[in-house]
Amino acid sequence: MAVSEGHIRHRLGSLALDITWRVEEGEVLVLFGPSGAGKTTTLRAIAGLFKPDEGATIVGGERVFESSAGLWKLPHQRKVGYVPQDYRLFPHLSVWQNIAFGLGAWSKDDRRRRVEELIEGLGLRGLEQRRSHVLSGGQQQRVALARALAPRPQLLLLDEPFAALDPELRREVRGEVRRYLAEWGVPVMLVTHDRETALALGSDTIVLDEGQVVARGAPVSALGRPPSSGLASLLGVENRYEGIVVERWPILGSMTSKVGDVTVALPLGEAMEGEAVAFGVRANEVIVAVDEPRGLSAQNVLPGRVVRLDPVPEGVLAILDCGMPISALLTVQSVERLGLAPGVSAWAVIKASSFALMTQNVSRALMAQDDSRHPPPGWPR
Repeated sequence: MAVSEGHIRHRLGSLALDITWRVEEGEVLVLFGPSGAGKTTTLRAIAGLFKPDEGATIVGGERVFESSAGLWKLPHQRKVGYVPQDYRLFPHLSVWQNIAFGLGAWSKDDRRRRVEELIEGLGLRGLEQRRSHVLSGGQQQRVALARALAPRPQLLLLDEPFAALDPELRREVRGEVRRYLAEWGVPVMLVTHDRETALALGSDTIVLDEGQVVARGAPVSALGRPPSSGLASLLGVENRYEGIVVERWPILGSMTSKVGDVTVALPLGEAMEGEAVAFGVRANEVIVAVDEPRGLSAQNVLPGRVVRLDPVPEGVLAILDCGMPISALLTVQSVERLGLAPGVSAWAVIKASSFALMTQNVSRALMAQDDSRHPPPGWPR
């Protein structure tokens, strides 16, 4: 299969989309970002469901859109498979008929062989004559995927394919889809705002925010340092702050910021002394000690006390008051071994390099709307 690539500029209301992409055989390019970032708009443009203001699109080496040349091919003229968020299965057709829907131009024997191949490959044997309303969410998802793959597309577009599934089923189906995609080798562009899905399936990532590309690269690196508060929330960065830069040490690659009365060491950023800086750190990068730590390389050793212990699927989220709220993700065994309980004195230890710097011109309205910026329930006022 040839490369699929392109560039789109399009204004839709307040959204000004500007994105360039490229995906090759066997790759999964993830479009990641919050709702309204332009992810689905990008897929719809590539599928030919609307004409962008300007740009060009190449699918499998074939140019299907070029604004400067007046070229525009209709959706059925593009070798694109598209699975929308709600799957859009035809309720009056059986599983077999849904999968065969796009193969009307194929011979009867070729159509039968292709449908049988997908039914076998996607684990749909025994469901051929069922209607979509009696299928489970995972089965519907696989039928939609089979229908999209049936015409042998040069590019597969998946729009939040796991959003309708519960977390446990999502993990199971995601593993199946990863195996199917690796087997068929079709290039994939996958839209998601779920970090776990991006890390599990993506070979490359484009992070979109308000229509603009704010990061790109391997999922681990592209999603590791969120460039804005909104994306930090989406990426599960539990601790997010806004402070004022106090001092900068360019030679050392660090700086300090004050959050209220607390001074925090951070990686060196663009903000100058006296300017606002936004930063955050994941709860799993915070170390908790019940005796004052000494002789550490970590620059941030913040004394405080335990306010609350919240059970979470990954263990326990310990909420500390260190002059600013700090959440630390701990195992149940660690909580028991340290004897943590509300009111117990504790220290939060955080390496300066663990903090991610975010957009400097932070929207105070966004921060004010973000519940995690305020003291959690039970926090002393």
